[in-house]
Amino acid sequence: MNKEILYNVHPLTLVLFYGKTCLWIHYPEQTSIPKMEFVGGYPNEWCIYVSNLTDEEKAKLRTKTEIR
Repeated sequence: MNKEILYNVHPLTLVLFYGKTCLWIHYPEQTSIPKMEFVGGYPNEWCIYVSNLTDEEKAKLRTKTEIR
């Protein structure tokens, strides 16, 4: 399922994490994005669960090919 996504100008990866769809960070600086959660044992395991996004926020998700 890994798909490159832009969310509020931030590049993230859409992944399935333990059965839940989430937006995974690319860079450590992205940990400060609203709704970002630490989900693992390693320092780089941060994501935003898509289920925590509002319908308006979900509508703003774009793949890189949609932006071009």
